[in-house]
Amino acid sequence: MNAADIYHAKVRELIDGGGSLDDTYEIASEVLRDYVADAETTLNVLGSLPRADRQALFRELVVEGCFWDGADYWPVVGALWTDTESPGKYSEHWREVFAAEFLDREGPGRTAMMSLEELAALVELPDEVTVYRGFDREGGAEGFSWTLDRERAGWFARRFPGDAPSVATGTVARNDIIAVFFGREEAEVVALPEDVTVIAVEPL
Repeated sequence: MNAADIYHAKVRELIDGGGSLDDTYEIASEVLRDYVADAETTLNVLGSLPRADRQALFRELVVEGCFWDGADYWPVVGALWTDTESPGKYSEHWREVFAAEFLDREGPGRTAMMSLEELAALVELPDEVTVYRGFDREGGAEGFSWTLDRERAGWFARRFPGDAPSVATGTVARNDIIAVFFGREEAEVVALPEDVTVIAVEPL
């Protein structure tokens, strides 16, 4: 049995015994610490948890150095990044995640977060890339998440009621881009905030 099979067996045992599903976090935590799990298995276990719990457990696993191989680490990072809401709330965590100083440097790098199509799109971008960011609060012009699509940025700016929906325009060197993601039709560009130069902010 792999880690996912063990996890699901333990959850079934919990339910059959009249236990609470609130205890699945502890089961997932135990299994992912005690058994070797590849990326697919890790995502299988984390994906069974509520969004907030899967992000919290992942943060714990990163802090404790439970990942060593980039082939298993980076696909998990990519999947959880595209699943997260408001990554700026955990900016220091994501800095640590993207730096990945605990990984074996012989393994795959963070390009393994992306699909082959996304990696090809990144390679085809110009040396300096224009990006956009929608926001609705003071200080929102800086962050990890940008988009190549100006209209999509406007949608994000108006997504929730805010005091000042705006779109920031910035530039980032292609070599400073951490990843691009197209899975949610967002044309997302991920970069460290300090690597993006904001050149304009337009109120909507």
